[in-house]
Amino acid sequence: MGIEAKFLKACRKLGRAGGSNIVSELQQVLNSLLPQPFRVNVGIMVAEVGAQMSGRLMFVHTSDTKDGAEIQSKEVAAVVHISEVMDLQTIREAYSAIAEAKKIKGLHIQPLRSGTTSSALGIIFAVNASVTLERLARELEGLNQSTSSQYWPDMIVILSQGIINYGVQFPRESVSGEFLPAEPGSLSSYIPAIYIIMLINPTAEYTLNKMCSLLIAQFRRFLPQENLPDWKALMSGFSEHALTLTGYQYNLAGNLVTVPRNLYNDRYLPPRALRIEDQNGELLSTIAFIPWQEGGVVLLTGRLPLEGLLIFIEGAGTFSMGVTRRPQTQISHVLPINQTLFMKLLQNIQQRSNMVVKEDETQTVMQKLADEGTISPFISRLFVGILNLRDRTTLSLAERAEFDRIYDSIIRGLFASRTASKRILEIYVEHAKRVADGSIIKFAGTTVHIEESIDPQLGKGSK
Repeated sequence: MGIEAKFLKACRKLGRAGGSNIVSELQQVLNSLLPQPFRVNVGIMVAEVGAQMSGRLMFVHTSDTKDGAEIQSKEVAAVVHISEVMDLQTIREAYSAIAEAKKIKGLHIQPLRSGTTSSALGIIFAVNASVTLERLARELEGLNQSTSSQYWPDMIVILSQGIINYGVQFPRESVSGEFLPAEPGSLSSYIPAIYIIMLINPTAEYTLNKMCSLLIAQFRRFLPQENLPDWKALMSGFSEHALTLTGYQYNLAGNLVTVPRNLYNDRYLPPRALRIEDQNGELLSTIAFIPWQEGGVVLLTGRLPLEGLLIFIEGAGTFSMGVTRRPQTQISHVLPINQTLFMKLLQNIQQRSNMVVKEDETQTVMQKLADEGTISPFISRLFVGILNLRDRTTLSLAERAEFDRIYDSIIRGLFASRTASKRILEIYVEHAKRVADGSIIKFAGTTVHIEESIDPQLGKGSK
């Protein structure tokens, strides 16, 4: 039996568990599936400074201890709060417990090499829920507002339904991966320009697979070793498209805060990128400014290295000017600049180099689609509503383009059908009115002659 099938079988077994058995059943299942030296126990997490944490928590760790024993916080890779049925009160209590456990875990910080972590994954687990995943996600959003992001739970797992977790999205891209907790202190030197997106994954029978795939990804950071299974193999038979909800950004203090609503895709039309050309008018790169929490980000496409342009920012050298390279773009770290300083950067490039900065003169054509808006049920449900659903799923840019191509033909057909339907109704109503007033009726004995036929018009109206 392959690794994916083993986890699916274990998920079905857990689904049959309930009541007081759920803690022991989950512990037994995880201990049978997770690789050594990781173990799962109910116990007491203890920090070296004396703080401790217990309660309805299960710890995934690397120490050789038994249930009820003390577990050193430095050996804890994940903390799991367990309940049989999740409701709003339970998620609040579980959220508080995970936050407290992360605070104690944070008391033991050890210097690590790049790519590793000493932080713990926080998981809230339940077999069933009395409310929908979306309602739980909305509650999670509210709790996040009043809590430092370093103490947020990383997953809400409802075994019978799915998982709420976070994904990573780079500017001008779709969601590209899972988000795991940042190593404490790792954001002190620079702030990455990434969006952290809350996701709802309707994983159903793959819920345990998804949960453990993220656990194994965490293990690779916590204790890198060669015998860990491929975490992606656990989800090989499942499409991982998810529903997106709230977006977050790091501010300059390294804390995640909500992306302002006016900067969401459905409300924000970014200014067109500017062209950087050589003296002969050949395009070298395009450059754009992205507003950010307490600062801004510079995005570059083309041949030029972004590092060589950032030195023209006023105050360069007093803050991190690192760059993230993506397949199509170069993205600066979050910079303490605004639109005004960005325009000053462009002036400096123009004045202190042999390059030319100019606006893109390509014209954009915006054409009216219809004389109606979202007050119309047709527009609201079949046009704007569908596009909102598209925007809230984790489609790649290519998948989104393919969806648009297919749905364009569908919506055109629906518009045409609606227009034909309206015209057919008009033809019938007008005809029925003339029949009623007798203007197209003649009587010959017991025979009634209707001197107008609408059959040809109905045939045209239905085409």
